[in-house]
Parts: sequence; structure tokens; C-alpha cells
Amino acid sequence: MNKLLRYGCCGMMLVLVMVSCRSTRKLSRSYYPHFTHLPHFPDQASQQRYLDSLFFATEINKQQGNFTWALFNLFVFLAYRPQDAAAHFEISRLFVQLQQPERALYYAEKAARLDTNNVWYQISYADLLVMNKRYDSAAAVFAGLYQHYPQHTEYLYNQAVLLSQSRFHREDSALKIFDTLEKIKGLQEEYVYQKQRIFLEQHKITAAAAEVRKLIAEYPDEPRYYRLLAQIFDQQQMHDSAIAVWQALLQRYPDYPQGLIAMALQFRRQGDTASFYRYMARAFANPDLDIEDKLEFLYPFLQYVEIDAAQLQVALRLSRMVIAAHPDDSRAYALYGDIWLHAGQWNPPAWSDSAAYAYRQAIALDTAEISWWQRLLRLYAMQQQTDSLYRLSHEVLSRFPGMPDGYYYCGMAQVWKHAESAAADTLQQALFLAKQDAELKTQILSLLGTVYFDLQQYSRSDSCFEAALILAPDNDLILNNYSYYLAERGEHLQKALQMIQKAVHLQPDNYSYEDTYAWVLYKLKAYQAALQWMQKALAHPEAQQSPGYWVHYGDILFSLHRIDDAISSWKMAVEKGDTSLILQQKIKYRTLNPDAQ
Repeated sequence: MNKLLRYGCCGMMLVLVMVSCRSTRKLSRSYYPHFTHLPHFPDQASQQRYLDSLFFATEINKQQGNFTWALFNLFVFLAYRPQDAAAHFEISRLFVQLQQPERALYYAEKAARLDTNNVWYQISYADLLVMNKRYDSAAAVFAGLYQHYPQHTEYLYNQAVLLSQSRFHREDSALKIFDTLEKIKGLQEEYVYQKQRIFLEQHKITAAAAEVRKLIAEYPDEPRYYRLLAQIFDQQQMHDSAIAVWQALLQRYPDYPQGLIAMALQFRRQGDTASFYRYMARAFANPDLDIEDKLEFLYPFLQYVEIDAAQLQVALRLSRMVIAAHPDDSRAYALYGDIWLHAGQWNPPAWSDSAAYAYRQAIALDTAEISWWQRLLRLYAMQQQTDSLYRLSHEVLSRFPGMPDGYYYCGMAQVWKHAESAAADTLQQALFLAKQDAELKTQILSLLGTVYFDLQQYSRSDSCFEAALILAPDNDLILNNYSYYLAERGEHLQKALQMIQKAVHLQPDNYSYEDTYAWVLYKLKAYQAALQWMQKALAHPEAQQSPGYWVHYGDILFSLHRIDDAISSWKMAVEKGDTSLILQQKIKYRTLNPDAQ
């Protein structure tokens, strides 16, 4: 039993039954408990000591996070003091901690009604009304507070804000209160902001603009107000009015960077590219414009550069401006590399215009920033630059020995170097370090599955693929690879079929997956269906350049007794680069199994 309950209880047990009863007002359910066998005390002093201990224990329970016990103690207290405002207030706060705002509201209201002079109870009640989205009722509470304490204009301000959020459309009442506040306190930015917001919601653009113009007239040297006014016009597609505002600002502050960018964007919207670059160059050259602001402006371009050559050129040119303005900041070069990387143009004619160069520059300026190394590793992997990836991964391992990416990419390079045994050890270390990084673990397991397949350690290969699919059951690449390896071994072909069917469904029109589908069907001796999928794969021009697809096609044709067509397909594989001895023998002896000759 809680030690609190032993205090003054003479060992008697408290029995608590929680009962639900409805409030007479349309609030939330109240949950006053019903107790039986409450302790009796010989005098008021003993009872008071017991009640004091309940409050003390409540504080201890709250500090320990035992909110349920804290509530229990307070409800016991209320059984003796049902009209105690402080207990109701504390119960309300506990229900807030338990994320039960409706119950918290009931007890907050009780506290506010039991002690109308306690400002904190009233404010807490209003806050919970807001939490329960009862904005009108909350506004009424603040109206009452302002009547009692007219020197606190913040209560009047809160009333106005809440009325503006009312579902009963009390915006005009709110506007009148803000006008009253202006008469009392004078022109204030927060009042103007609230009024222009209301006017915009009412689609009264002229009135909203007039409010901001009052601020500009009062504070003509404050650029933020020009910016706010221009944004109002831009949001309403009133671009000419916005330009006029920015021009007025730039007459006072010719190098104000946000104004220059805004003007540049207006010119770009009009198709005036030369003026766009001229204004952007002035803005980006301004030291008052932080590099974070420039990066924030440019990074959204990344989603377009791959599909829009014009956007790529704009992004590159602006990025060069950032480098010129911040030649010693690694982030400027990393942005330049990101643009090339996202555009998929990794090897421009000039080395100094490449993603690799940009990332190398970023690393030279900040060797401690792991993300620059990770991006360069990813770039070399995407380019399949085996030697560069191998050297860089070892450099990363020496600098960041606990970084799993270094081991992962090192293992990848070792695979490409046909050092599968070493790759398996490296990738196991990567897997150990990846820990909670599910995405990286999936990639490592998938690559390990391939490595163990090449090492003919098939049970390990299957285990890796199975573990990867647990982490990413809809990863079409893993489904395809696992299916293909099972087909190559001629094992678990029904499972292989199910996986490649899922992969093709997830990624239709992928010729590599179509080839795998055809190969699984071939292994199942469903030759006619295999032929259809192989022809579908070879309908892709890219697939026609791969000798392996022509070998598969020839094998399928041969199994359908189309010997001459099979020989032609095998010869096409040779033409595309397959120099294997077994293929030459298949052509020479016109057979699938030259070893049997």
C-alpha cells in the first residue's frame, strides 16, 4: 500500500470506485469517484494532518511521473473537501499531463467557479477552453478578467484573437476590440497583424493592405512592413502592386536582399532573364544575406533540375554566385555538388564543373562534416568508379571508424574487384555498425545476399535476403535479385515466381525484372510464357545492348525447338560482348549442353 495511505489511517483500507456522472452543463464527463470505508479522525487537527499529507504525496507522485496515484490522492482529498478549488485545479493539471483535455476542462471550470478571484484559475480555465476549441467561451473568460483588471490589456487582446477564431464568425467584434486597443495603446504591430489577417480571411484585400500601410507610414525605415505588404499582394496575384512596394523599399534601401530577390522573381515571372540574374547577383553578393537564406532559396530547385534543363542552368548559375560570395564555406560547394547529382549529370566536360569536384572542395574546407563524405561515396557508387570508391571508403574508415557507410561502400568496391570473401567480412562489420538504421541495413543485407551467392554459400545468401525482406517487404530490387538467384540455382522456384510477380507489379515496365520473370518461367519449363516475357524485355532498346538477355532469349528459343532462331540470338550475344567459351560451344555444337558432346 502507498505509504501515504498509512498516515493517520490506523491500517484501514480505502475502497475506491470510479463512477461517471454527467455535468448539468454541456461540458465533459466528470469522474468523481465514490469511496467506501473512508478513515474517520478523532478531531479536525488529525484530519488536517492527513489531508496535508495527501497534498504532499501528490507532489511526490507528480515528480515521479505517477499521475494516476496523484489523482487518487486528490480525489481522496476531495471526499473530505469537495469545494476545495486548489484540489480541482491540481486535478485539471494532472489530466492535462495525461492528455485528457476534456476531463481537465471540467475540473478547471470547477476551480474557476469555486474561486473567482484567483486569476491563475481563470487563465487555466480559458487555456483549456482553447485546447477544447471552445473559443467563444474562452473569449468570455478573458472579457471577464479585463473587466476586473482593466490595466491588463493583454486580456482584451486575447479576447479579440479568440473571437477571430470563433466558429460563429465574430471577426467584426474582434476588429472593434483591436480598434479599442489601438486607442488605448497606440499603433502596435501585433494589432495590425491580427487585423490584416482577419481582413484577408474576409477577402477584404484593400482593408488588409491599408492596415499594413499604417505601419509603413509610422515606421518608414522598417523593411519588414514593406515585405509584409508585398506578400499580401503576391498572394493575391497582384504582382504589379507588389513590385511597386518593393521599388519603394529599394529606393530607401537599394541593397536590401529580400527586396532584390523579390524583384528578381518578378522579372523572371515576366520572362526577363537578364534582369532576374542581375538582381539575384546583387542579392547574393550582399553580406547581409546569410548563406542559410541562399541555400533555403536554392534547394527547392533540386526537385526540378533532373527534368528541366532550364531550371538546371538557373540553379547552377545561382549556386556559382553563392560560391563566389562564400568561397570558404563548405555548404556552398556541397550545394553545387547536389545540383549536379540530382540532375544526373555526374561527369560534365570540365572537372571543375562536376559533382565530385564540388564535394571534394566541401571536404577540403570541412573534413569533419560526415555528410560531404557520404555524398561523395554515393556519387562514386552511382558512377561505379571502383578504384575511387575503394580509396575514398578507406579514407572514410580511417577518419570515421564507427561509420557504417564506409564499410558498406568499401564492401561494394570489393565486390566489384571480385574480392567476395573480403567483401563478406567488410559488409558484416557494416551490418554490425548499422544497428537501428533500417534503410542502410536493408542495403547491406541485400548486397551480402549477392556476395554469399557468388561464394556459393547459398543458405547464408537466402538468410540475408530473407532478413532484408523483413525490413523492406516491398523492395522490388531485393525481390527481383532474390528471385533471380533462386532461378539460377533451380531451387524454390514457386517462391521465386511469387517474388518476381510482386516485383513486376511494384515496378512495371522494368526490363531487368521482365528478364528475371522470363528466366523463372523458363526454369519452371513454362517456355511459351517465358518467351513472351523475354520478348517484352528485349522490346526495350537498353536491354538489346546486354548480351545476357540474348543468351536467355536463345536458351528459351532452343527449348521451344526453334534452333536456328536460338543460334541467331546467341550470336547476337557474342556481338554484344559475351566472350564466354560455353556460349561459343553452344553455337558451334548447336546445343544447350555442350558439355554433353
